[in-house]
Amino acid sequence: MLSATESKQVGWFVADAGGFALYRYDKDTAKPPKSNCDGDCAKTWPPVLVGEHTMTSGVDPTTVGSVTRADGKKQVTIAGWPLYRYTGDKKAGDITGQGKGGTWFAVTPEGKKAQANDGAAPAPGDGY
Repeated sequence: MLSATESKQVGWFVADAGGFALYRYDKDTAKPPKSNCDGDCAKTWPPVLVGEHTMTSGVDPTTVGSVTRADGKKQVTIAGWPLYRYTGDKKAGDITGQGKGGTWFAVTPEGKKAQANDGAAPAPGDGY
């Protein structure tokens, strides 16, 4: 399950069925889709693998696809960008991988990098 979720930290982002943030990696490519996170990288940033069927909520299903990884497994993509979880996120709603190494970003429902203040204006008193 891929679902659009909103946070004060990054605005709209995509979460998995457990509510954990999903990320995209700037060293991957979307056209054509290619994952460049293998080995130790994939231990810290486990790829989101294709299940029997991927349901969506708030995510356009026509933007969801897959790419075959170097190990032959199929990884879920949004707008061509391979998706990952981050082992540093310990509970639903954590977005501790945001901006890691300047290359990891929570992914928006459109496949873009989630950014604070991306669209909605912050409410007064939100500390902005």
